[in-house]
Amino acid sequence: MGRCVAICSPYSSTGKSTVRAMTMHTPHFVPLRVLQLFLLPVFAFTFVLVARGNSSCEDFLAALHKKPKDLEFQSCKQQTDLQDAPFEASYRVAGIHAAEVESYLARELKIKKLRRNCCVWESTDNSYRDREGRAFRISMSTEETTISRRNQWAKITYFYVIVDWYRDDP
Repeated sequence: MGRCVAICSPYSSTGKSTVRAMTMHTPHFVPLRVLQLFLLPVFAFTFVLVARGNSSCEDFLAALHKKPKDLEFQSCKQQTDLQDAPFEASYRVAGIHAAEVESYLARELKIKKLRRNCCVWESTDNSYRDREGRAFRISMSTEETTISRRNQWAKITYFYVIVDWYRDDP
């Protein structure tokens, strides 16, 4: 005979709690071995995601130990409307510290220096790959501004940094 597990049923035909034996012939019987074979891969996969880190949104630059001191983390959200649904971490830095942050990111993450294009300062299409091989896309920019010289950056309220991470490397 197969393994038997006792279960408590709060309902019975008499209205009292009962204890019944569950055997392989009970309609809802699931052999213990089937549960082990199903749950082991689920737990293993979960462990790998947790151990690997960065399985969701966070302050990516802080996690990479590449965050300049004056850069403020704002938020992180998944961009489900974009292809591959990247996670996007948003940051900002006051204009007075923007040149320092730009230099730090150029040195540590190899982003290009900001250039004036039309009515914004921007550096786009920058990528960084960490030690684990995860790819990040990084941009730094301003909102529209009339400031056209670097030595006037302190007059710009904020510069913005966006770090995108694709869980499934594009």
